[in-house]
Amino acid sequence: MGYAPLVGAVVRAELDNSGGIEKIVSVASTGNTIAFSTVTYNNQTGILDVFTSSIEDLKGVNMVKMVGLGFTCPSNAGIVSYFPSHLDSLNIIGIGTTSFSVDVGISTLPHYYVGYGTIFTWYEYLNYGSGYREPVSIGITDPDHSGTASVITSTVGAGGTLSFNIVNPGCGYSNPIITISPPIYENLPVIGVSRLGIGETTDTGIGLLMNVDIGPTKNSDNISFITNYTKTGNIGINSTIITGINTSNLGIGNTIQTIPSIIAENTRISALGDGLIYLNRESVNNESFTGVSFKFGYYVSDFNSLVGIGTTLFQVSTFKITRPGYNFRRGDVFKPVGLVTAIGFSEPVEEFQLTVLDTYNDNFASWQFGELDLIDSIEKYQDGKRLAYPLYYNGQLLSFEINPEDSDSQAIDLVSVLVIFINGILQEPNIAYEFNRGSLVRFLTSPKTNDNVEIYFYRGSRGIDSVLVDVYSPIQVGDTVQIYSINSNLQETITQELRTVFDINSSTLLETNLYFDQGINEQIERPIYVTKQKEDIIINDILYSKSRNSLEPQIYPTAKVIKDFSSSDTEIFVDNSKFFDYEGELPTETIDLLIIPSNESVEVGIVTAIVSTAGTIQSLSIVSGGIGYTGSSAEIKISNPYYGIGVGIGTTATAELTILNGSISNVIVINPGFGYTNTNPPQVIVEYPSLEDETLVSANTVSGFDGTIIGIGTTSGIGTDLGIEFKILTPGGNYSDLSVGYPIYIFDTKVGTGLTTIDSSENEVIGVSTQFLDNIYYVHGIDTSLGIITCNISNSTNIIGIGTTGTLQNPVGKFSWGRISGFTRSNNPISIGVSGYNVSSGILTYPTIQRRSYGLRNTGSIKSDLTEGTWYK
Repeated sequence: MGYAPLVGAVVRAELDNSGGIEKIVSVASTGNTIAFSTVTYNNQTGILDVFTSSIEDLKGVNMVKMVGLGFTCPSNAGIVSYFPSHLDSLNIIGIGTTSFSVDVGISTLPHYYVGYGTIFTWYEYLNYGSGYREPVSIGITDPDHSGTASVITSTVGAGGTLSFNIVNPGCGYSNPIITISPPIYENLPVIGVSRLGIGETTDTGIGLLMNVDIGPTKNSDNISFITNYTKTGNIGINSTIITGINTSNLGIGNTIQTIPSIIAENTRISALGDGLIYLNRESVNNESFTGVSFKFGYYVSDFNSLVGIGTTLFQVSTFKITRPGYNFRRGDVFKPVGLVTAIGFSEPVEEFQLTVLDTYNDNFASWQFGELDLIDSIEKYQDGKRLAYPLYYNGQLLSFEINPEDSDSQAIDLVSVLVIFINGILQEPNIAYEFNRGSLVRFLTSPKTNDNVEIYFYRGSRGIDSVLVDVYSPIQVGDTVQIYSINSNLQETITQELRTVFDINSSTLLETNLYFDQGINEQIERPIYVTKQKEDIIINDILYSKSRNSLEPQIYPTAKVIKDFSSSDTEIFVDNSKFFDYEGELPTETIDLLIIPSNESVEVGIVTAIVSTAGTIQSLSIVSGGIGYTGSSAEIKISNPYYGIGVGIGTTATAELTILNGSISNVIVINPGFGYTNTNPPQVIVEYPSLEDETLVSANTVSGFDGTIIGIGTTSGIGTDLGIEFKILTPGGNYSDLSVGYPIYIFDTKVGTGLTTIDSSENEVIGVSTQFLDNIYYVHGIDTSLGIITCNISNSTNIIGIGTTGTLQNPVGKFSWGRISGFTRSNNPISIGVSGYNVSSGILTYPTIQRRSYGLRNTGSIKSDLTEGTWYK
């Protein structure tokens, strides 16, 4: 008991002159003034019709307030009475095209409007919510929106109430609707409180999840009022408003008491305004008071039960276990994690806990069959005569092998690994077909040309029961082989005739045309020479191309790193990621990435020597700490004394330096030496920092796109003085992968005289260019529906002539960006800084990233359409 009720926040937006959201209102308040021409009143129905030229201001409004409307009635002709006599809100009961109707109540006399008065919209049920937890989802919708999207975040405060932060006001809104997800307690985890025989402990079970509902506690005859806050204010005759009061720490639904009883029992707050409290109307007596001491709190009974509708004291009313968990015992006490304490309390009055009364155990047994995979169709080989068929998997020849170093593998009967169906009928091994090992299955009766043959192989659990190993064979079907003699044993070995490879039966066995001449010997190993196929040939009615993967060019997907990359980052941004998943096999497959820093990422340190009057090295001064050093130290050398080293003439000084964050931070003289002069101090040489690379392992996510720019213009920066907008186009028009904070490369522009791009201030430089608008930018705002991105630029930019438009056929520039993630860092991760680089001549000086361990022959280069052998163990 004492938990925050679950109340969804209801807010509205106030706009600036450009249609940007400048304020979020979460308390009851007035809105726009409604311009009207006249009103008519029907005293019998109590309906007041208001005539106006536009109902635009009434969108999303269901209440109004009126002040000073002048009326006359027949009984007091010539006398003007002003309506209404109170500040109560009035319900709108109908809206037409140029009018709306309000229920103001019936009267015994007719009244006629003569003029005057103000009518304004009223938002009574706005509130900042209750019971929220992070994160909170906020949406903005406006069917007439035509500008930059606004970005609004929230902060959860006491009692789960919300305050709002306008990160980006956006522009072009006319009637934005702010939608905030309601607070819920679903799938809450639990934590232990105690266990029998142990006492207090958090270890009372694993994996239980539950849903919880919050509601007011029960009534009781024996009750008392608990005061949280006492505040002084005023209340008027027939008014539902308390004025002159500090509303901090108060919430909608708070119960109010006054002594003496100026307001009715169980009066509660219905809405909060700026220094105003709105009460339920039936609570007010017909007197006005000033300096009233109001007590805000809640009623509570002897057994901690609540009385009074709308009070702040709430408890768990119902709960449901959505996942039972396991390892619980009888007598365990546990509680849900994540319930929000009501505003005004540091902790719940009584914590909600559950006690385990009984548990159940279930017994089960399971057996995992494993996985079957499908061999490529052999239909193209079926001629009604052929008995032996090659086994291809995803276009690659597959050979089944036993691991000779694994006793479990040697016990496998490979004939049972294949499962073959012909026209849906399971074939029996050693009766319908024979298979021992390798890449050929031999049928005892040839399948017919129209038979439906399906061949599966048993994989078990991938990576455990079987391993698929890529092998790049130097021999292919169609190549020519020749077995040579051995010079040391010419009597028993002779050079055989050339033979053509007809088939590859396994990773160690190939089949050629028949050979009848001398030189056959199975005992003596001899060299074999291979000649690559030089023309397309037909073997057994099948065309074999002379093309080979080993002859294919190696084209490596390569890009430039365009955002700082720290030693702990798990995503890297590049100028274009288009070809890193060229084959389209991620995330099923993974790639490695080699990062090579540019020469600009290292700079040698400069140190000078200061010589004492005694001819020794007194100290060493750091002129430049350098950039790109690794480890904690680097080598430093001091030259010999000017007159050389000789007995009694001088000795060479030595020193050590310390590296911190890649630069020299300190230099210590170890041996000051002797024989130096301060008129000709010695040279000090510091080791040049080495270029350290890093391989990122098993990246599985690549996103990004490129396209053309058809519009450029300047705008206000987001958090800065000046910004630039680009209207971009990409095939498909989907910009959802591009987010705020991502870098983007703009190039091939023809306007502007160069600029400096920045992040959130003039000191946070991203890139510098001296011609056109080509540069690296950070996306600070994006309208994904229109394809418009907003980026911050330095306020010193010459913006004359920047604004320009183009078409898809005649763009005004191009763009690209990419993001790669899902990788594992090395044991010695590197850091790369590119902020402030000069982009005037392009991005050639930026660090390079290149794909590895995938693609053609696993080099990282792009796969060709050709296939090599794959051996299956």
